Order: sequence, then structure tokens, then C-alpha cells
Amino acid sequence: MTFNGSIKAAISQALTDSKLLVVFLKDSSEASYLWQTQLLTDKQVFGAGAPKFVESDTDLFFRWIVLLTESAVVVSVRDNTRDAAFVASHYAIKKFPSLLVLLNGRVVVGPGKDQLRDSILGCLADLDAALSRPVLLELEKDMDILSQSMEHTIHPAEIAILEKRGVLTPATNGTRRISSSTLLSETSGAILVEAGPSHFIDIPAQLGSEAALRSVGFSDQMAASLWLRWQTRPHDLPWTLEQVVTKISRASPIDAEGPGDDWDGVMKAWGLRESLRGSILTGEFSDIRATRTAQFWAIHSISRFWRSLEIFQQASQRRLLKSKHGVDTMRREIATITSERWSAFH
Repeated sequence: MTFNGSIKAAISQALTDSKLLVVFLKDSSEASYLWQTQLLTDKQVFGAGAPKFVESDTDLFFRWIVLLTESAVVVSVRDNTRDAAFVASHYAIKKFPSLLVLLNGRVVVGPGKDQLRDSILGCLADLDAALSRPVLLELEKDMDILSQSMEHTIHPAEIAILEKRGVLTPATNGTRRISSSTLLSETSGAILVEAGPSHFIDIPAQLGSEAALRSVGFSDQMAASLWLRWQTRPHDLPWTLEQVVTKISRASPIDAEGPGDDWDGVMKAWGLRESLRGSILTGEFSDIRATRTAQFWAIHSISRFWRSLEIFQQASQRRLLKSKHGVDTMRREIATITSERWSAFH
């Protein structure tokens, strides 16, 4: 698929003007297109590192609250989550007055596009009246709550509860053990690491930690080395730990591609754990593995594991919000109020 010239021009102009860029896309293939064609690259997006691609689900409303703390956001929006994204757009407009929004490849907020902006502002007033409380204030409070736990894999408010239930252990060397049934049910089947005895799985206590680097596939020695480099980074470096690790991995001068290459030796030299190397080199994966290099599959696997940790973190945060709000009721009211306004722009 391709984007037309006006969309490319709009993105380029937004980057030139140093605006926050929020892109609504119909599906993840469009997000992949943006990345693969380098229309949005880690150097172009306001020095903030590579954009975070997230495929939305029915919990998009809450994911948005987390994602809007980033400097640049690329969100895939499905039809059944329009209303949630619509309300979240208002928050983005208030927080970042200079804003370009693309919806399914079409500019809907930007220069000369004030109609949707005005409609969103009107939508908020309707929501305030219908819910008998200031919605935007609630969103801002939620942002404060979530910002307090952005580094924690499990929200601090949940730790004592899960420990009491016997499904979570105290942190040891930066790692907790959690019941695999609890973890897998919360992450929709995402696999983080191999389960140990008694069906418990090791997860890092914090996403930004040496333990997290071990969890996503690095050996103890490499994780310690990467963590030291992260801790001594320039204070104004605008990247996340995951982005730094990815850049370091891509900078390796060695790689393996053909069947005669030493794939295991190359990945071992990169400091990957034996378990990760084994999963990449499994015989069942041979045909697919041959389509890419060792470097590609290593980065792909590490990113997938990291994303699994983020999904579990977001599940913990959503549970906190769900206990704080009448979430299901709030979603229904949002959908009812916004549907007519939203449909006018399709």
C-alpha cells in the first residue's frame, strides 16, 4: 500500500515545523509501511526515537492515556474503537496545541482543519454534562496516576494484593516471579520467558532495568554491560532503554544470513541468552528464518518480548483505572455521545 503525495507532504511539513505528530491509521500494515519506507524515522520524529506502533483493541481509551506521554505516537485505530480515540484526541489537542492528526490516511486536524477540533471541544462539554463530572480532569488525574508507575511492570497498588494471593513473589535481584496462568491470561497469550518450576515465570520488577534486559533475551554479562551504558548515557538523550538497545544491536559489524553461516556463534557474540538463540534456531523455524538475517530475528524477538512486558504493564494500569472509574458505564456513555459527531468525518 502507499500514501498519497499530500499525506507525505503533511507529515514532512509537520516534522519540519517541529509539531507533535499523532497518526491515526486503519491497521498495523499502514504503520509498518511508515516505518519500512522510513517516512518516519528515529532521527526525524523530534529527536524522540522511533515512533511506538500499537495496534489498538477495546482498551484503546486507556492505552491512549499511557501513550500520550510519548513525544510522538502512531496509533492503529479500528472501527470499533473510534469513539474512545475521538475523546482521547481532545486530550491530545489540549496538551499539544500545535498538532497534526491523520485518520486513515487523511488529515483531519492541522492547518485549516479546525472543524474536528471544534467538534471535539463540543464533545467534551457534552460528556461533562452527561457524566456529571469533568471528563478532562479525570483524564488528567489518570495521567498522574499512571505516570507514577510507568517504570513498574506491575502497578505498585497491585503488588501487595497479588503477593497476598500467592501469585507474585517479592523482588529479588530486580526480578519477581508470577503465576504463569495469571500472566498469560493478562497478556492475551504473549510469552515472555520460559516458565520455571511450579508454573511461575520470572518478570522484571521494572521495565527500565538490568533485569528487564535479561528478561528480553540478553545474557547476564551483556545485560550488565548494556545497563551500565544506559546509566552513563548523556542526560539529554531522548531515547528509551529499548531504543538504545536496538541501536546498539543494529550497529554490530557481524551478521549471519545463509545456511553456512555460524548463526549461533554470531548471536552468542552479541550476548544473547542460550534460550533466545535456541528459539531462533529451532528446526521448525528454518524456512522462515532463511528469509531474514540473524540480526533481524534477534531484534524482532527482543522487541516482541519487550512488547509483552509493556502489555502486561498496561493490563495492570487498566485494572487500576477500572477500579477507579465505572469503566464499562463510562465507555457506553462515551460511545453514545460521540457516535453522531464522529460519523460526520467519514
